[in-house]
Amino acid sequence: MGRFSLTRFLPLTRISAAASRVYFQYLIIALLCATFTVGAVAAFPEFDDGYLMLILKERGVAAILSAHPDRPLVGWMWQVLATVFGSHFWAFGFLSHLALWTILGIQASLLWNRMFPELMRYGGVIGCLTVAPIVVQVQLSTVTITLLGLLSAVLGYGAILLIFTFIGKASRSAFVLGLMLLSGGILVSEYAVPVTAVALILFLRLYLYDDNRETKARALKASIAVLGVAFLACLAFLIVQRTRARVEVSPEFPLHNPRLILSYPLALVTQLWRVTFGVYGRTMSNITLSWGEKSSIIATAYGLVTALLLVLCSWEHPSELKLRLRELLFLLLVLVVGLTPIALMRPYFSAPFDTRFHIPVLPIAAMVTAWVSLTVVRAQARSAVVGLLGMFIGMAVFTESWAAYGRQKLMRSLGEAIKPYVRSTDGVTVAVLSSTQFCDSGIFCTAKATDNWPAELSRKFWLLTTENASAEIGDRTSHSSVSEIHETIRVGTTILREGQIKKTLWIQMRDGEVSIEPYYFRDRPLLADPGVAQTLTVLQPSGRK
Repeated sequence: MGRFSLTRFLPLTRISAAASRVYFQYLIIALLCATFTVGAVAAFPEFDDGYLMLILKERGVAAILSAHPDRPLVGWMWQVLATVFGSHFWAFGFLSHLALWTILGIQASLLWNRMFPELMRYGGVIGCLTVAPIVVQVQLSTVTITLLGLLSAVLGYGAILLIFTFIGKASRSAFVLGLMLLSGGILVSEYAVPVTAVALILFLRLYLYDDNRETKARALKASIAVLGVAFLACLAFLIVQRTRARVEVSPEFPLHNPRLILSYPLALVTQLWRVTFGVYGRTMSNITLSWGEKSSIIATAYGLVTALLLVLCSWEHPSELKLRLRELLFLLLVLVVGLTPIALMRPYFSAPFDTRFHIPVLPIAAMVTAWVSLTVVRAQARSAVVGLLGMFIGMAVFTESWAAYGRQKLMRSLGEAIKPYVRSTDGVTVAVLSSTQFCDSGIFCTAKATDNWPAELSRKFWLLTTENASAEIGDRTSHSSVSEIHETIRVGTTILREGQIKKTLWIQMRDGEVSIEPYYFRDRPLLADPGVAQTLTVLQPSGRK
């Protein structure tokens, strides 16, 4: 039998086999990103997209900037985009979501190829690990992630690749453009700061260990320029940003909290383990195989297709190419440096939305995971490892997208069930959801339940979870009810709900069914035995609380 060749599957006569392989890798990355973009559309709104949707629908475009005093540049950018695109703003957000996640995956692949050209065939694995909803689980949130933290990371890694071009080929235009992208990323958000730390380590390594004198000189020049530009951009960011609006994102916050500095070593080790291997076990536990469910069968099929494609684009005749330990140690050093500002500012977190803080180190974390996974087996078995990783990636992408769609479908049905009660009341209706399984905050829950409601109706409704209901309106055994509502978002500058509460409801969700009753026990209809409440009574809409 002849030697396997990828070009048999990609008959591109004018493109070399290596280029065909690279383009095939990009295609796989784009396929994964397209899948969870479709999931993002079906599950909309997810996470912080909810508050931005409520602002746009209920307060108008002009309220976006005032709602972001801590990020005025981002608020201004979103407001301009909402003005330009109008009713198509979210469509633009979905397209940006697809484009920027795909670009980040491709950047991770390019960076791997630049650092380890002899292992270029695994670039697709690196790109797919970078974009998969494993280390980070916010891929289904669009504008508020895509055009904030993700945009900063993409600009930062774009700068790294361009400056690498300057170091290797003395391209001044690439150098200038790279510095501009880096400064732009920092001005957008602090997510570019860890990327800057990664860049400095990469460039300093070339200065210290490259044999070419001119390359060493350009690497040193790049390191100094990156440090200077980053300092000026951070200074401008701090001047523009009103850090007092959110003290916890201010750079000096750890200096005033010694506990954060003391917890740094353990937090760093914890996050290092999490982003490389720890989170994979947790994600695997969320993937269930049940041959009686169509979604499980489709997830398995999607995983198999992803595995096959990655094996095809990484297939190579078994060789004795060794993965050197010093390269792994260097990658670990880069990852530690990138994680340092994250571990200082956010030592510990567990909520899926909080994983967004790891977006800046996704490419490096993917490299470490892939490197170790490929090292523990012999060369002949590396295709099997690639296949297993591909299977895991594909199933994670489909499972996460399908689960988010199911949550939104259920929340939308809840919204339809509660709508008559809201419509029949002049004031504000406050409802409490019995479970935090589908949403975990008042803003998020309200946005998901009312995503297709008209603005004049959604303004009259607020949905709480059991975790925050007690603080907002008291517990169900209270003898006196709260009569006023005052709900703000983000840093308290934008009021979303204010006025008299006319009705308070309890929403019991069980096995996909919704039952509605008065929130306070004292308002529930009584059985023959006085004082015994009737369970899960479904109310008829009326104007009374």
